[in-house]
Amino acid sequence: MTSYRSFLSYLTAADSATVFNPYAGQDQCSKIRCHNFLLYLQRMRERRPRLLLLGEAPGYRGCRVTGVPFTSQSILLDDTSVPGFFGRSAGFLDVGEVTWQREATATTVWQTLNELNVLPLLWNAFPYHPHQPEHPATNRTPTTREINLGREPLTYLLDSFAIEQIIAVGNRSAAALARWGLPALRVRHPAHGGQPAFRRELDAIIALMGGRAAYGSSAEK
Repeated sequence: MTSYRSFLSYLTAADSATVFNPYAGQDQCSKIRCHNFLLYLQRMRERRPRLLLLGEAPGYRGCRVTGVPFTSQSILLDDTSVPGFFGRSAGFLDVGEVTWQREATATTVWQTLNELNVLPLLWNAFPYHPHQPEHPATNRTPTTREINLGREPLTYLLDSFAIEQIIAVGNRSAAALARWGLPALRVRHPAHGGQPAFRRELDAIIALMGGRAAYGSSAEK
C-alpha cells in the first residue's frame, strides 16, 4: 500500500453479514464516507502526528456513518468542533439523511482533545462496524478473528505517519495491541462514566511524553 487511495482500496475488501464496511459499495453515502476518510488522512498528514489513539471498533452512530474514526456527523461538519481541522469549510461532506447526528464517545474524546490542545491520529483495532445479525443499529464486541484483521491496516498507519507512541483507549484495544506485540500505554475508555479518568490519564501521559508541543496541537498551524 503506497498511497492513501491504495490503503482505502485495501479497506474496502472486507465483507461480512455481521460487519458493516463504511468504505465499501458504490452508493452515494459510501462515496462520501470514502471522501471524508481520505480528506481526514490528508489533513492529518499535514499535522504530522506522532501520537495515535486506538479504540476498539466503529460504532453505529459514529464512524459507521461518517467513515472517520471517533467522529459523528455533528463533529465532522461543524467548523467550530475542532477549529481549523473539521467542518464543511474544510471540505468534509454530509453523508445525507442520517438519523444519528451525535455519538457519545466521539463527543467526549474530541472535547478532551480540544481541552488538552492535542491532535493525535485516531484509529480502531478493528476498522469496521460489528453489529448483531440483521440489526445494523447495534454494536457488538469484535471476535478475536475480526480483531486480528486489524493488525495490517494499523501497521500501515504506524509506518505512514511515523507514529512514536500508541495509546489504547480501553482494555480491548490494549489487549489487541499486546497480542500483536505492539508496545502501548492505556487510558480508561470514556464510556460508562469514564470521562474524568480518560481525561486525567491522557493528560498525564502527554505530559510524561514531553507535553503538547511534542505530540501535536489541535490549533491550526
